[in-house]
Amino acid sequence: MSTRIFRDFFEFLLGDKNDFTLKVRSFHFTCISAFCLVLIGVLQNLLLGFWLIGVVMFSVNLALIIVFVLSRFYRKRKVPIIIFIIVCEALITANYFLNSGIDGPTLMVFFMALVFMIAITNNRWHVLIVLLNLLIPAALLWSEYTNILEVPFYYRNEAERYIDLGFSYGICVIFMLLIARFVQNLMNEQRNDALNQSKLIEEQNNQIQEANENLALLNDRFKMLFSIISHDLRSPMSSIESYLLVLKANPDLPREDRLMLESELLKLTKGSTALLDNLLQWSRTKVKKDSSESYQFNVAPIIRSVCSLMSPIAGAKNIVIHNDVHQDLVAIGNEHQIEVVLRNLIQNAIKFSPLSSHIFIEAVEKDGNVEFTVRDQGVGIVEAKAKDLFVGLVSPSYGTINEKGAGIGLLLSAEFVALQNGRIWVEETGPQGTIIKFTLKAPFTLR
Repeated sequence: MSTRIFRDFFEFLLGDKNDFTLKVRSFHFTCISAFCLVLIGVLQNLLLGFWLIGVVMFSVNLALIIVFVLSRFYRKRKVPIIIFIIVCEALITANYFLNSGIDGPTLMVFFMALVFMIAITNNRWHVLIVLLNLLIPAALLWSEYTNILEVPFYYRNEAERYIDLGFSYGICVIFMLLIARFVQNLMNEQRNDALNQSKLIEEQNNQIQEANENLALLNDRFKMLFSIISHDLRSPMSSIESYLLVLKANPDLPREDRLMLESELLKLTKGSTALLDNLLQWSRTKVKKDSSESYQFNVAPIIRSVCSLMSPIAGAKNIVIHNDVHQDLVAIGNEHQIEVVLRNLIQNAIKFSPLSSHIFIEAVEKDGNVEFTVRDQGVGIVEAKAKDLFVGLVSPSYGTINEKGAGIGLLLSAEFVALQNGRIWVEETGPQGTIIKFTLKAPFTLR
């Protein structure tokens, strides 16, 4: 618990990475590290009896506190750096005279200050900082060498000197190590953030691409829908209108001609009704956001009802529909939607079957699923079109006696099966006919 509190407090002092740049957070860390190390130096000099040096180093810490507060809490950047550079160079120069000049550790302190200033400033400051930390030490060494300025020797013995030099060197090494490790960690963190951001952007691009593909597919489907409404639905309506006009204009039309027109009207009406029903069912799935309520239902009555409904249409081509489904077979799904699926598949089989042929309807339980099969003896499907049969990419075509279909029935069937976690596919197609299958989940039973 205490470790986490310390970590949170430390992160608070550094500043949030979303509010401060890597350079600024490095500056905050450098201020904190320098403060701690200089504080140790203050205590060390006080223990050695160098009170004046201790006061100078304490003044450095005050300068560190001021620049840190200005940067972290007032978000000032330029002013604290200028203040720090001036104060730091002045105090280190004073330390040179107070700490035995060339015999003391001041040159190491100059080097540590150089590293510190490079770490906390932008590139445009670096030339000035390097020049200052070259010229000032050079001037101090020259003044001591030529005795222009007297630099007293404050160490009482060699032991104190070696202790001070070793301790100062250790502080410099630790300080530079801390800065290097911290900056490295920050750079790694920034690189990881960049990688995560890159992955996020890539995922978003993939989502956008997928959305565009879905939108393009949806756009194609809506184009097909409007095409159906404008052509496939409008054409039979125009024909119905024409037939009605003929009947109205010729009240004395012979019985045979009237019966033929009425038969054609009935055929057009049934076709238009089936088309409208499919359109409404397909639209309903979109309005309800592709939702479907599933439950257990008996398969046989549904297939029997659909076969009974399709018999008149099949009878017009002398086609026999064979229902080979066990009476007790149960599946999980939406029986109303499955009725639409079966009706469309059987109607499609009738459309492409020759006169006096047979259509077989089967349903069996297999591998935890109920597998439905609609098999005809029709003209078959071109293999290249079979894979696109249920995605709305196949153009409408004419049946064996020129029946016109809109193509939306199979698309609707595929969507209804998918809503119930089933699968629909073309098992076989060829000159001997086509086999289309789809699956629903079978209820779990103990055996």
